[in-house]
Amino acid sequence: MVISTWFNSSARETKLATRSRWRCEISGGISFRLSSSCAKAIEAAAELAHLAKEIAEHDRRYYAEDQPSISDAAYDALRLRNEAIEACFPDLIREDSPSRRVGAAAAEKFGKVQHRVPMLSLSNGFSDEDVTDFVGRIRRFLNLDEGEVVEITAEPKIDGLSISLL
Repeated sequence: MVISTWFNSSARETKLATRSRWRCEISGGISFRLSSSCAKAIEAAAELAHLAKEIAEHDRRYYAEDQPSISDAAYDALRLRNEAIEACFPDLIREDSPSRRVGAAAAEKFGKVQHRVPMLSLSNGFSDEDVTDFVGRIRRFLNLDEGEVVEITAEPKIDGLSISLL
C-alpha cells in the first residue's frame, strides 16, 4: 500500500506503508532505499513547498483581494507549521518561504505613504511561555534586573488597516 507518491524532475519517491521506508526510483529502472533521516528531509521539503504555495495564496486573498478564505487561527497554524519544519531543517528554507516575507502587496485601492518612523510588525504570542519569553527579551534589551517591574499593556488583536498618528 502506497501512502504518498510525488514526482520531481529526476525521480519518483514512494513511501511504503508496510515498511515505513522510502524507495527512490530514478528513470532507467535504478532504485535504492533512503535512510530515515533522508526520507524525513524529502518529506519536509515537499511539505515546505506545499506550505509556501498555500500561504502565498492565502496572503493574496487576504491582502490583495480583501477576501480571506480561512480563519486567522488556521492561517497562524500554517505559518507555525512552516516555522517548525524550517527550525528542524534549516538547510531546506526556500527562497519563497513565508518566513522570509511579511504580508503581501496591498490592494491597489490603497496609496503608498512614506512614514517618518517605520511601522513594524509584532510576533504572535499564543501561550504563557510566549509572553514569558517576550518579557525576557525586553529585560535583556533594556538591561533590567529580574526584580524590576515591566509594565505591559495588552489589547485584543483586531485585523485591518494600520494607522500611524503623529
